[in-house]
Amino acid sequence: MSLLIRDLMARKMPCPIRVASPKRRRAIVLEREGTRRGLGLISMIQLALGLFALAAIAGAALATLHLRGRVPPWALTVLHGLLATSGLLTLIVEVSGYSTVGWLHGIVAMFVLAALGGILVVSFHIRKRRPPPPLILVHGTGAVTTFVLLLLYVMGVIPA
Repeated sequence: MSLLIRDLMARKMPCPIRVASPKRRRAIVLEREGTRRGLGLISMIQLALGLFALAAIAGAALATLHLRGRVPPWALTVLHGLLATSGLLTLIVEVSGYSTVGWLHGIVAMFVLAALGGILVVSFHIRKRRPPPPLILVHGTGAVTTFVLLLLYVMGVIPA
């Protein structure tokens, strides 16, 4: 036995090591990851979440214009695509460092499927055809569902 452990046992002092709750452990990991990568107090996952939130706002505007029968401006379409792509790449860079497969890998896969749906929608624009409303609704619903899952993961509701 080490001297420290014998000393603690002799004094009947409580152990100085505290076990953190799962939510606190995740917060500690996020803080360490954020500071290690030079981002201050936000992690790559939180950055991806913010980019996806901005993409969702632009996407809601696009969907509204599409479903009303109007042609959305290209600038808004490009902004939506760039924000979503940046969020996806940020998330992929973060997840690539994880050794075990978990919820986050599934969330990335779902975002990739939503991105493929977005590419399909853009292909209609390039051909100057109107994309079918069900395609827009499936793309949007899939992306929003995946965004909510990522938000729940960051909040600690979904286990790591």
